[in-house]
Amino acid sequence: MKTKDMYREGNELNEGESKINYEWLYRMDFEKSPDAKLMLKERRIIDCNESAVRFFGYDSKEELLGGMPYLLSPIIQTDGKPSMVKGNEMLTLVEKKGSHRFEWIHKTKEGKSFFAEVVLTLLPIEGERVISASLQDITERKGIQEVLEEKEEFYRSLFHNNHAIMLLADPDNGEIIDVNPAACFFYGYDRQTFLTMNVKDISTSSEKKIFSTIEDVRFHHGKHYYLKDRIANGEIKDIEIYSGPIRVKNKELLYSIIHDITEKNRTMTALEASEKKFKELFHNANDMIFLHGYDENKRTGKIMEVNDIACMKLGYRREELLKMTPWELNVEDMRRFVPENTKRILKEGHATFETVMQTKDKKRIAVEINAHMFKLLGQDVNLSVVRDITERKETMKLLGETIAYDKLKTEFFSNISHEFRTPLNVIFGTLQLMELCLQRGDGDLNIENIERYVKRMKQNGCRLLRLVNNLIDITKIDSGYYEVQMQNYDIVHLVEDITLSVAEYVETKEIGLVFDTDLEERILACDPDAMERVVLNLLANAIKFTNPGGTIQVYIHDQGNHISISVTDTGIGIPKEKLDSIFERFRQVDKTLTRNHEGSGIGLSLTKSLIELHDGTIKVESELGKGSKFIIELPIRMMQNKAEDSHFMRNAQQSKIERIHIEFSDIYSINI
Repeated sequence: MKTKDMYREGNELNEGESKINYEWLYRMDFEKSPDAKLMLKERRIIDCNESAVRFFGYDSKEELLGGMPYLLSPIIQTDGKPSMVKGNEMLTLVEKKGSHRFEWIHKTKEGKSFFAEVVLTLLPIEGERVISASLQDITERKGIQEVLEEKEEFYRSLFHNNHAIMLLADPDNGEIIDVNPAACFFYGYDRQTFLTMNVKDISTSSEKKIFSTIEDVRFHHGKHYYLKDRIANGEIKDIEIYSGPIRVKNKELLYSIIHDITEKNRTMTALEASEKKFKELFHNANDMIFLHGYDENKRTGKIMEVNDIACMKLGYRREELLKMTPWELNVEDMRRFVPENTKRILKEGHATFETVMQTKDKKRIAVEINAHMFKLLGQDVNLSVVRDITERKETMKLLGETIAYDKLKTEFFSNISHEFRTPLNVIFGTLQLMELCLQRGDGDLNIENIERYVKRMKQNGCRLLRLVNNLIDITKIDSGYYEVQMQNYDIVHLVEDITLSVAEYVETKEIGLVFDTDLEERILACDPDAMERVVLNLLANAIKFTNPGGTIQVYIHDQGNHISISVTDTGIGIPKEKLDSIFERFRQVDKTLTRNHEGSGIGLSLTKSLIELHDGTIKVESELGKGSKFIIELPIRMMQNKAEDSHFMRNAQQSKIERIHIEFSDIYSINI
């Protein structure tokens, strides 16, 4: 029986029939369906529609009719069973059940495989058992499904194999839907126990707070929080949690990614405490502390951090210092050493050196820098501890000066002993000689010899008196007991008179003496005795250190508000390194015991002190081998209600002669 004989035409109705012809409708569906349709009888194809022809890639229905269904399939199905065997199983199953739906791999005429969804239906037609097969190509859907399954498997693998703590929860009631192994390990529950729990069981927050947070997450489609959870052993853990909504099988769930930050928080708390402690140490340190980096050329970069004491000592605000480099804080004459010190630090990792920094108001500060280099965020950074050693430097300088002063005093006492001993030896020697002559009663002790011996003793007595006077006066000045007797006096006359009084002595040395002045008279307040002593000391030194044939010039110059008195010689001069110390106590240009000229080393110091008691100044200009020039400057001022002192003038001549004998006592000797 042919298939078409099974159906009657759709417009044919049995006589008296008024119902719809369902066989006709089925036939129309069979023929016009976009799905492939096959009719099987005795497990062979007895009919098919045009869609089936196209479905399998044939040219006509005739090529399909009479064939076995498994021939439209590859030899083996996806489960490894032969298509013939598995196909017969499917047909047997539908014969028992009446219908069956399954997926099957078919192939086209060209051998191309594709997935199809097959629906088999048993149709009893006119006593025959016919199976209707409806086939739908699901290759594309299957591909999508496989991709989705692969993705699902991928994300499931990510979820379960992730080291981050992850869980899924129902936002409506807080029930935990799934957790990964990391969550089980962290919270201390096995997965089965977890799946019976609620987020309320692990959170320390109130129920109201929990569901408020859930609503916040749903509203913002994801949110980041810091919370506290309780694990199985009761311990409270600090957690950082990111939660967001996710749809799983048309159900909205909340996923949560959790990080345990308990140790991090403890570390941060400890770091904050440590930072606070070291910040206090940093800013309360007695030393200045600087932190700075280096530029691309390995030169000192800008200051990154500085402590409070540095701001205070240097006089800058912190904001100002952070715009500067350490190079700028060095005084200009020390900046040339900065590159060298920087190289040492970069090479050795540390260095200690001294330099001089300057404050905002240009005050100099001697410092010792202890610098160490370390890495900060991958960059070379220098930490410099800067100690103010100004006081230490001053102490060391004072110590050096004290040691030098003690040495000078030792040399002075050695020299003064010589200065005392020499005239005393001469006096005692002369007395012994006179005593010997008296004892022998010979004629050597005549008037001429006695006068010579007396002059010799007087000269050396003057040397002793000069030495004693200088020591007494310098002691008085140091202790503040020396008083200048200020009088209104003609300084021009005083200096000229003293200069001319020593002319005879100068001539015996074959030295020229010149006095010159640009004014004839200048009355000013001074101590005539002290000024005589000053001028005589300068003249004595000039004579002492000027060789025969040389010249000494005394010049007075009016400079308006003060008088300048200069004593210039063409003597041996003073070494440059001695000029700064020539007026210091106990200093001598030649301090050996075998020196060419006598002297205690306190004459110029006393001279300077006497000038300063007049509110004046004294300085020296000299060139070795060419001579020296001592310049005195005295202020022009008058004593109130005092005229020029006539008493001094009456006694001046006698006093002057005695002073000359005393001041020149170590220059001239009496021939024996």
